Amino acid sequence: MPSPFDDYRELLARSLNAASDEVFGNAEAIQAAARQRHELAAYRDRPLSYVREVLGETTIPISRGILRALNKKRRVHTSGCRKSTKSHTSGQAVNWFFDS
Repeated sequence: MPSPFDDYRELLARSLNAASDEVFGNAEAIQAAARQRHELAAYRDRPLSYVREVLGETTIPISRGILRALNKKRRVHTSGCRKSTKSHTSGQAVNWFFDS
């Protein structure tokens, strides 16, 4: 006699197989990710270019100064009034750091 859970087991098995194929079996996706990592590594010493070309954002002079300082110093301190793009620039810098 079939169990009432047989349909759910079959659905779960199909979903797991599809997810496994997507994560582990798709060589093209893995190669594409490797190519993208290699391309982003070119921005390792160019945070300002990364923000402009990869993120597609424009920057104001203060943000440009902060991003340029990241190449020269280990730590960069910024101070400014509210809403002066400090947090936004920090977010851009974090993306650059982890992508490159």
